[in-house]
Amino acid sequence: MTSIPRWVRDQQWAVTSPPLIDTAAELQPPRELLDNSGARGYGAAPVTRSGRLGIYFEDLWADWIERHPDYELVDRNLPVREPGRTIGEYDFILQNRNTGHHLHLEVAVKFYMGVGDLTHVGNWFGPNPEDSLAIKVERLLNHQIGLSDHPRSQAELLERNIDIRARAVALRGRLFYPLSGPRALPTRVHPGHLHGYWGLPADWLEACEDPALEWAALPKRLWLSTVARDELEATLPLEQLLASPAFGPQAGSRALVALRDGQEWLRGFLVHEDWMARVAERQVD
Repeated sequence: MTSIPRWVRDQQWAVTSPPLIDTAAELQPPRELLDNSGARGYGAAPVTRSGRLGIYFEDLWADWIERHPDYELVDRNLPVREPGRTIGEYDFILQNRNTGHHLHLEVAVKFYMGVGDLTHVGNWFGPNPEDSLAIKVERLLNHQIGLSDHPRSQAELLERNIDIRARAVALRGRLFYPLSGPRALPTRVHPGHLHGYWGLPADWLEACEDPALEWAALPKRLWLSTVARDELEATLPLEQLLASPAFGPQAGSRALVALRDGQEWLRGFLVHEDWMARVAERQVD
């Protein structure tokens, strides 16, 4: 049995797991923000605003900040607008209680599978192929994190007596490598990133023949921290799992996890030919 509540483990993962991208030092979250040892004790699980994983991830960060002894959460999801359009939105604006300085923090969680030339950041795609690591990095580093430079944003911050002195990015997640073929580190990706594997049904059956492994579907609510058998509905031999309707072509890309002695050993994605065809239209040669 897992004794630490799932949301507590997810929160530790959200804040302290390795970053996906290797950002410049000035864009890394302050060390003291990642250390919450002096925080108020855990209470009830934070109330999440949505069943979406990205919103849950933000809610975990918000609770972490609100309990932090050195930081105050000034605002969250603050939009910047001008007539006719929204320019952008701040994920979090924090104030250091010791210095009085403000910090703009952007957070996100993403999961991508690599195809073709794995060193190219444009060849990493989500379960929805329209989402890619290249698109996320471009938007995060060239738009979202620079929001305070926009004249409209500067005017609104001045009205609220907010002087942003620093910016930080916390992009967490996991990259999934092909079951077959060499691994290569994508450009701008942090060398310590978390990883898993992806493949077609035949790839999984060929690569994972160990009868000691138990397999299960991994629902999205369990995509963050490590899982154990008691958190899963059922485990099956891999061949039976892949033959179930939940893993058929109509189900799209599905996350799965392998357990050894009741503990997570490997996680990955099962994809089908439809995903491969859609990705082939977008990958970089």
